[in-house]
Amino acid sequence: MENWAEKILLQKNICAVLQLAHQVAETSKSHKKESREHAGGKAYKPSKDEYLSGFYKTDKLIPVVTLVIFYSAEKWDGPLTLREMYSDADDEIMQYVPDYKVNLITPENMLEEEIEEFRSSLKEVLLYIKYSRDRKKLLEVTQKNKNFRNLERLAAEVINVTTNSKLKYPKGQEAVDVCAAIEEMKMDSRIKGKMEGKIEGKIEGSVEAYREFNCSLQDTIERVAEKFSLSLQKAEEEVRKYWK
Repeated sequence: MENWAEKILLQKNICAVLQLAHQVAETSKSHKKESREHAGGKAYKPSKDEYLSGFYKTDKLIPVVTLVIFYSAEKWDGPLTLREMYSDADDEIMQYVPDYKVNLITPENMLEEEIEEFRSSLKEVLLYIKYSRDRKKLLEVTQKNKNFRNLERLAAEVINVTTNSKLKYPKGQEAVDVCAAIEEMKMDSRIKGKMEGKIEGKIEGSVEAYREFNCSLQDTIERVAEKFSLSLQKAEEEVRKYWK
């Protein structure tokens, strides 16, 4: 997780700096507007430095809190502070080194009750990610939470990308029934399994037939690849299962 942690710490601090810079810029813009409106009247007269910077001594910034969401069912085992990433150094030096902490949200480490505190579709996304590796629990959670039957399309797309669930839903549909999509995915999986079983049987029969006609292993591989539209590598894997 070290590379992840390094990137997150960097991006987190860049976002915070940009937000604070935006506040300074907006404050400066506000002062210029006030200066024009109070021209000739009584108004706070900034010092030369304040005027040039656009930010006065009396101005204050709103604290910026950056939350980082780890969209994965894996457990986060990387550092959460910049100091954890430093090599061992003398305490006298480290007291002058600033530290930065990641406020990390990881579905795997959260209790279901904690995730339930969210009030947007992020709640359903985090719940799905948390239980994406536990099919029984996932079905239980999605069926219990009625929001999964009418989930925002963007949230469903996030679920697909982060968990590789391959949920299917109509194009252009703004709301997605995740429960129905899961059932369809299960059905497709069963059908695919049956089809693969049938193909396996056909390949086995073909290999036996080619051997009866004294075809070489390589010739059989090429024939199977052509007959079942497989790559030579895949065909070789399949043929060797039945080449006795």
